[in-house]
Amino acid sequence: MSTVLDAPARWRTFADRLVCPECRAPLSPGEDHLVCTANDHKFPMLDGLPVLLTEAEREVLLGDLDEAILQRREYKPGLGARSIGAVKWAIGSTLHMPVSETVQRLWREHADQPSLEVGSGTDAGGPNQVNLDISAFSHVDVIGSALNIPYADNTFQLVRNIAVLEHVRDPNRMIAEMHRVCRPGGYVYTEVPFLQHFHAYPNDFQRYTTEGLKEAFREFEAVETGVCVGPSSAITALVADWFELLTFSNNRLINDVARMIPLIALLPLKFLDHLIVKHNPRAHEVASGIYLLSRKYGV
Repeated sequence: MSTVLDAPARWRTFADRLVCPECRAPLSPGEDHLVCTANDHKFPMLDGLPVLLTEAEREVLLGDLDEAILQRREYKPGLGARSIGAVKWAIGSTLHMPVSETVQRLWREHADQPSLEVGSGTDAGGPNQVNLDISAFSHVDVIGSALNIPYADNTFQLVRNIAVLEHVRDPNRMIAEMHRVCRPGGYVYTEVPFLQHFHAYPNDFQRYTTEGLKEAFREFEAVETGVCVGPSSAITALVADWFELLTFSNNRLINDVARMIPLIALLPLKFLDHLIVKHNPRAHEVASGIYLLSRKYGV
């Protein structure tokens, strides 16, 4: 009899490290599901992906499936999606800074080691990367929660989470889960907003300063902190948000048109972040977004 392990999927590469999100016992493959070896918890498959959520988390997902499918359609790779991305880069309110050389070097050096992307969205990642998200976006390998990462302790050498921490109700638990699945001596790379508007998918709960982020990751060694989205982007985005409020409307089209006014007028401003972030160590004080590269103690 064939099992889910016979299906071609990237998540099978690390299938032996999957655990039950309810009790962290190993999982056994069934014909169309995975079964907890300790308590007979059963976890279904969705479009070939294991849905490793607790019962409470599955209820939230089922209520969100329509939106998840819509999001997957919206972000489907193609010429249209790439064109929209180019327009957003040119006229959009923010500009993401290049990833630091230290982070790039570490990810190159450990490219052959298992890595995890928490809240991956539509990111494809490399051949040794597992993409974990609570929704079935394209390129997601495992549907699971950042608060109950369905992998065994000390599985991954690299863990990355980009703009995820602000969206979880219990950020300390998410950090503890990343610490648990990260190998001793492994690295966790985190990006979070500081001066940004409320943006809910599915919700939005907190913001961080550089010192606050280091304190949240106090069980790790702080290797490097910096700015990922700079002060000029913060100003441009907030002015666009303010213009949107002046419409007193919930109509998406009207609000988008209103945002275009300051975005076009202030178009060159965000590019100053290349200068400010590189040469002013105080850039983090009014940044739109910051990052932390941390290392799990041990070898």
